[in-house]
Amino acid sequence: MKKIKLLAAALFLINSVSFAQFVTGSFVIVRVYEITSSMGSPYIIISYGDGRTEVIDMEPSIRKNQEKNLDIINGVLTKIKKAGYTITTSNAGVMGPNSEYMISAYVFAKKESD
Repeated sequence: MKKIKLLAAALFLINSVSFAQFVTGSFVIVRVYEITSSMGSPYIIISYGDGRTEVIDMEPSIRKNQEKNLDIINGVLTKIKKAGYTITTSNAGVMGPNSEYMISAYVFAKKESD
């Protein structure tokens, strides 16, 4: 039991140190809402962390638009990376009775200059 507590404390410390490098910086959060039913259109929301939010509409989620929508998502992520941000985490999940909503989230961080 003592070894488990020590291991847990060490892992917490390692995670805290790696996250701490970004805590004093700024964050950008991107959420991608891909809707595969006729309930709505897919879109991207970007929060720049300074009160600015941007919404980017994508094409309806039908087969012929999948490549174009993927290019839009790629363009957003690339633009943020080129602005000096590093992706720190991402996740995705599905919602709805028939899993018709896929939501992906990306968190970018920029370390403040020393």
